[in-house]
Amino acid sequence: MDSIIYNEHVAMWMYAAVTLADSLYEKWVGTHIILQPCVAQIIAETGNTDSTDAIYSQCMSTVIHDFGRRAFRRPLTDEEHDGFLAIYENVVDEYGQEGLSLESPTTRGLRNVITVINHSPEFLYRV
Repeated sequence: MDSIIYNEHVAMWMYAAVTLADSLYEKWVGTHIILQPCVAQIIAETGNTDSTDAIYSQCMSTVIHDFGRRAFRRPLTDEEHDGFLAIYENVVDEYGQEGLSLESPTTRGLRNVITVINHSPEFLYRV
């Protein structure tokens, strides 16, 4: 394997990461494997069914914590966690004109977070 990183390497990895995030996490896997069980667990633990946005935000925080720890092979710093959570929270501002349904901003945010983590040097290399 090359020890030099060429633009073609970056382009192919970007394509692969975005394709994976698009085809899985924004669609069936994101909804049925990640979000729905998380929402059900939070509702069972807290009994809170009033604030869907708060529940989804708590789920994303958990996903970021768990996935980030695995991807970076270490716990995320608070700053990293907050940065990834901000990416999730900016989805409505960035894609609001698309008229996304209630669950779509959450799965779009999940897609964006997974993509950004997969593009991080901490994931790609042992930094």
